[in-house]
Amino acid sequence: MEGDALAGVEETSDRPPFTVVIPSYNRCDLIGETLESILLQHFPAAEVIVVDDGSTDETKAVVARFGSRVTYRKIPSSGVQIARNVGIQMARTPWIALCDSDDLWRPDHLSLQADLIVRHPDLNFVFSNCSFVIEGVWATEKKFDRTPTGFWDRLAFTRSGNGIVFTDTLVPASVFESNLVLVSALSLTKELCSNVGYYNPALRYTKSEDWEFTLRCLYEAKVGAILEPTAGIRRHPQNRTSSQASVSFGDAAILQFVLRHHRQAERYRERIEKEIAKRKTSAFDSAFAEIDHMLLREIYASLPAEERTAYRRLKRWVATLPDPLARPVNRTLQTMREALLGFRRRTTAPKSRAS
Repeated sequence: MEGDALAGVEETSDRPPFTVVIPSYNRCDLIGETLESILLQHFPAAEVIVVDDGSTDETKAVVARFGSRVTYRKIPSSGVQIARNVGIQMARTPWIALCDSDDLWRPDHLSLQADLIVRHPDLNFVFSNCSFVIEGVWATEKKFDRTPTGFWDRLAFTRSGNGIVFTDTLVPASVFESNLVLVSALSLTKELCSNVGYYNPALRYTKSEDWEFTLRCLYEAKVGAILEPTAGIRRHPQNRTSSQASVSFGDAAILQFVLRHHRQAERYRERIEKEIAKRKTSAFDSAFAEIDHMLLREIYASLPAEERTAYRRLKRWVATLPDPLARPVNRTLQTMREALLGFRRRTTAPKSRAS
């Protein structure tokens, strides 16, 4: 019966059928709302698969409330990469739409992506703009707005309805300026997943782990994007992080992995090496500002020699002090530096002429 129903979706619409894959771990308080947003799509998914990555909470019971509309599969705790891969491999449609178990979709998320694919059948990788969702409110600022000045002028694309189709690779922009692709806004073909090798479980404990997979796709994909924010990235206590240091250090680790394992990245080697150094120094300075001395010491061990300035060596020394002493010394040093920077700004600011 399930196979017949799935075939019916393919026969009655020019739009491609989608399988939605949702990895989850202990999100019983959030996954219900996620599933509701997915099941309320104007263009319904052909199947929805939740892969439970060894949850110890009531995730199974919450998913069960949706009955046969959702396929539930529990696996031993293995990491989000393996959970996604299991769901992708279970899918019986050519297109996969990914969504994390704490995020949301607008009702037109799948329909807008499907319509873009209908207009451009050679696409095999489509993503949407996003907004952050805080306490149920979708922010007015969009992911695509958070890009460097002139970013969109440097990209090659053509407009198509509510979307765009990129006519050149997004790899340099993703690595050196801004990664536009968030996993909960992404749809791609099962064939592309198979070709590039799925998500890498070796990156289980590395932040920005999905970025590495995105880059592997971007080397060869035909890429389109929906300009409207049809995916909502929820911010909540379980995923909210104030640590810019750990994010930047994680990005540097991903780029190091990319240089070691992506032959396509070789052409960008010199620029990527500079980007790694840039992100490590940013992570180091952020760790000091966040008074995360353990992380600071870890970052310093891999900091390029030319970035170990006198001031950073001083920060490293502070981080070696016993914590009851290191914390107030850190705060004092930061206060003194802010005062010095403020004095410099005041004394170097151009003076207005008297009329």
